This record gives sequence, C-alpha cells and structure tokens, in this order.
Amino acid sequence: MKRSVIVFLVVIFSASEGDSQDNRSRSDEKDTRPEIKFEKTIHDFGKIKYNGDGTCSFKFENTGEEPLAVIKVRGDCGCIIPAWTKEPIKSGGTGTVEVEYNTRIVGYFSKTIRVQSNARNSLIILTIKGEVSPVED
Repeated sequence: MKRSVIVFLVVIFSASEGDSQDNRSRSDEKDTRPEIKFEKTIHDFGKIKYNGDGTCSFKFENTGEEPLAVIKVRGDCGCIIPAWTKEPIKSGGTGTVEVEYNTRIVGYFSKTIRVQSNARNSLIILTIKGEVSPVED
C-alpha cells in the first residue's frame, strides 16, 4: 500500500515537472498575436439635448504583429447602435468603433459596449455616459 502511494506521487510530480518545462519554453517564445489598444475606453457626452447628437467614436490600434480582426461589437441594450471597422487591421494599423446612443430617452445614462476580437486581450469594455435633457417647450 505504502509503495503504491509513493509510486503514485512520483508519477504526479514527474508529470507536473514536464508541464512546467513546457510552459517555460512557451513563455520564452515571443507572442506575435494581435493586441487591440484603444485611445480611450470611456466617453462622457455631458448634457445632450433631447433628440440631439448621441454619436461618438473610439479609435484603436493593432499593437501586435499579426492582423487584428474585430469579431463582434455589442451594446448592453437596444438604445445603442454600434458600427466598427470590419476588415482585418495590420500591425500598426488603426480602426474605429462608432457608437450611436438614442437621445430620445431622457435622463442620465451609463452604458457599456463589448468589443470582441482575435487579440490576446480579446474582450474590451467601452463605456458611454451622459444625460439627455428633457424636451423644452
């Protein structure tokens, strides 16, 4: 019984040592995957008139070596209409995520937009906030 426990522990330690060597050799390799870097991740509209301009733009750059593809951009509610650069972006290239907020909804708002890509930082959260003023008579 004692011998089988010792054999079991030796096997476990041997397997984990092999894994750690694999991880070290992989971490020594340069990561060439794309990386998405936004100039800003929050846009504050401040006060907006009812039915006013609720559009803003988030500019980003591919700081990795491989082409960057933005796969999906989704707002957290139907009050946001996103549009984004659809073609792959080469290393050093730039793209944009355009966001339009429905300014016929009166009051304070804070909304998030999820940007999914093939980058090593594959999920980025953008935020828009502001306050839509009531209709003036």
